[in-house]
Amino acid sequence: MAAGLCVITTDRAALPETAADFARQVAVDDPDHPIRFDMEMPHKTFAGTIVASLDEWGKNADETEQKLQAQITYFKTNYQWVQRVEPWLEFIKSLAKPLSLCDRKQSAAGFH
Repeated sequence: MAAGLCVITTDRAALPETAADFARQVAVDDPDHPIRFDMEMPHKTFAGTIVASLDEWGKNADETEQKLQAQITYFKTNYQWVQRVEPWLEFIKSLAKPLSLCDRKQSAAGFH
């Protein structure tokens, strides 16, 4: 998105937040289910969104260009590696921390 590409994606998991209202979104069944990735893709809806988007982008080229420039600015401002490296390192280090006895019991009971 930082390269100025038009994006069409699903509303699955964190994609809406990640796209920051710049991407076109296609609804899927149960988008926030934590482990269900076997759902069928709505191919016809996705294809229809592609066709409608291409048509709109072609008819409103100047507006589309302005939106893409705003998108480029947003992603280059907020998603550069130098900004993301520390949070990622903290996350990765947290994975290596041993669980406390309480955490293990909760995890085993399905409360984690």
